Amino acid sequence: MWTRLFFVFFKKQARHGGYILEELDAAVRDQLLEKVSSQEFVTKLFEVPNIQLQDAVTKARAWQKARRQERALQDRRYGQS
Repeated sequence: MWTRLFFVFFKKQARHGGYILEELDAAVRDQLLEKVSSQEFVTKLFEVPNIQLQDAVTKARAWQKARRQERALQDRRYGQS
């Protein structure tokens, strides 16, 4: 969920910032790398040389899904709801 909101917000912000279309994806990708709070995830993104926005989005969504599944598994394991 946060990934969708994040990208909508930054694409709107980048458009109003005067970026030309070719620069827009790079600007949004750079914002993603700057704003993500998980250093582990940022490191994973930097493992891909010249990562494109769509690839970063795909990885962000997969990372987010994995974290949710990990929390759910831990909750079940320790008897939390």
